[in-house]
Amino acid sequence: MLLNADILKRKFGQGAVYGDFVASGEPEGHRPRWDERYAQLSLDESQTSLVGGFTREMNVLCLTGTWCGDCALQGSAMARIPEANPGAIHLR
Repeated sequence: MLLNADILKRKFGQGAVYGDFVASGEPEGHRPRWDERYAQLSLDESQTSLVGGFTREMNVLCLTGTWCGDCALQGSAMARIPEANPGAIHLR
């Protein structure tokens, strides 16, 4: 199955921003894991500088679930990237 630009745009538009996505998880089960991982991660100065220099606008669609422990780590790391350049990088 091939995905075309219209499908991807529609799916991106339906996606949740990071905070809303994490808030949709179970407050006593899934959310603490995501919050903990997010608090543990940050970009260093060179990474922030690199990402801050991006000029091309990028829409990043991450497919995950709040229940997935591995995703809590990877998704939290991904959430830090657009923070360094919110005008160019949009994560859903």
